[in-house]
Amino acid sequence: MSRRTTTRLLAAVAAVVVLVVSWRLGFLEMFADPERMRDGLLDMGAVGYVVFVLAFVVFQALGIPLMAFVVGSAYVWPRPIAFALSLVGAMGAACLGFVFARFMARDWVAAKLPPRLLAIDKKIGERAFVTVFVVRLVFWGNPLIHLLFGISKVRFSQYFAACLAAYVPILGAGVWASGYAIDFIKGRPISQWAPYAVAVVAVLAIWKLYRMRKRVPEAPTSE
Repeated sequence: MSRRTTTRLLAAVAAVVVLVVSWRLGFLEMFADPERMRDGLLDMGAVGYVVFVLAFVVFQALGIPLMAFVVGSAYVWPRPIAFALSLVGAMGAACLGFVFARFMARDWVAAKLPPRLLAIDKKIGERAFVTVFVVRLVFWGNPLIHLLFGISKVRFSQYFAACLAAYVPILGAGVWASGYAIDFIKGRPISQWAPYAVAVVAVLAIWKLYRMRKRVPEAPTSE
């Protein structure tokens, strides 16, 4: 058995162990219940920070949306603490995906990524930092981006610095916006905040439809 195969097996076993232990200890159920999650993490004190960051790193790298953890952190802790924990978790997930793609499953990742993402690697050239920064701003914490740059020619130091620079404004805005939204909703009947929620969902839906229409090529007109 080759060294790379052994590394892949160990990584897979480690991931399974983390999931099983999380399930047995009730962490998965806790994160499914916002009230229980908040009370449980606060009761843990500093250990709660570690539990949250580890969950952020592992599950965000596996595909859970980044903003789900950002909103969760703003629900549990004061905004400065929520921002710091979110930043550590997001950077950890980004590094985990990068290292996995570069050192454990390079060929497998290259075969699975969409061609349009692989094309980004050809445009990096001497502008690695700027490319990673812009792509991260556009795609946020998309796990495919972790993998893409893991198989690219970007150095880890460039990737780390660019992700950090991009995540600071993204997570800062996410934490503070989530905090204000949570403060607004607390203690108010649904009739007061539901119209705002519907408006936000409607705007996002319209924006999504607009993006989808732009991606659909126009049919050629016959003369």
